[in-house]
Amino acid sequence: MWLLEQLWIYVGIFEKSEMKRYIEIDVIKGLTILLVVLGHCQCQYPINNEEVLSSMFIYAYKCFPMPLFIMVSGFLYKEKGSWKLFFKEKISRLIVPYAFFSLLFLIKRNLTSSITGHQPIAFGDFLYSLLIGENYWFLWTLFFMLCVYKLARKYTFSMIAILFAVLFYFFEASLPFSIGRLFQLSCFFVVGVLIRKKYAEFKRFSCNLLGLLFFIALFWASLLMNEYFLFYHFISPLLGAISMWILSVMISPISSVTKVLSHFGKYSLQYYLNHLLIITLAFYFVKYAHLDYKYINLCVPFIFAVLGSFLLLKIENCNKYLKYLAGLN
Repeated sequence: MWLLEQLWIYVGIFEKSEMKRYIEIDVIKGLTILLVVLGHCQCQYPINNEEVLSSMFIYAYKCFPMPLFIMVSGFLYKEKGSWKLFFKEKISRLIVPYAFFSLLFLIKRNLTSSITGHQPIAFGDFLYSLLIGENYWFLWTLFFMLCVYKLARKYTFSMIAILFAVLFYFFEASLPFSIGRLFQLSCFFVVGVLIRKKYAEFKRFSCNLLGLLFFIALFWASLLMNEYFLFYHFISPLLGAISMWILSVMISPISSVTKVLSHFGKYSLQYYLNHLLIITLAFYFVKYAHLDYKYINLCVPFIFAVLGSFLLLKIENCNKYLKYLAGLN
């Protein structure tokens, strides 16, 4: 274990003296961002790896990561007092990286359009997509969710979240994607706030092997009911998120594994931002390296995206301006 930890220190996965954090929260975020990257490693072109896993298994690991990130945001939310302090923190942490990486995404798409076959995006269309949260939608959604929460206060927000869920049910098809996610995911923010209030009880009664098996069983049973709106958008993601939370609490005492996962959790925002810039390159690497074989064509893009994002993170950490633009301040 000691040798493994020294290796992680040497390559920069974690520092010798890191601040004390909610270790299980970093583990949750670490596991979840890796699932997000894995979910984005599936494509039909230029390689086709969508049939590597069954459709139910794909939905199982794709349905809860973003709801779980929202739950963690609710769990960690602290009232900042004035709106000035609130906007100062949230704009630098969410909106600046959102705008900067959306611009990088535009540049990447337009420069590679002749290779990928995607239509170039006009700058006016880009500004509109920026306004409605089309690219990097999670940051847009979280920012406005936090604004609504601060404006409404915690008790009123629960009622607003229920209203949002009802509106999502009736108008999902006509809503822009990011607004639909705002309406859907606000309930998960409330769940995170509630878990924080009763966290000791939650850990005592649920975070054990029996609790994990119980919620995993409920989760897989709920997947059989996914033709129903409530199960597909709310119940299955919630049960999957709670299962992942319990698993993270249980494995957090395993020091060497936890420290690696905590690295991904601590920098989950940067892995989210970075991997979307290089995932297309990973697909073409698999294609031209003649690695388009079952399972390999999913594993290689995943490894490529994780390692590439890690290298970009090291670059971002070397410059104060890049740190600001990447939300590292």
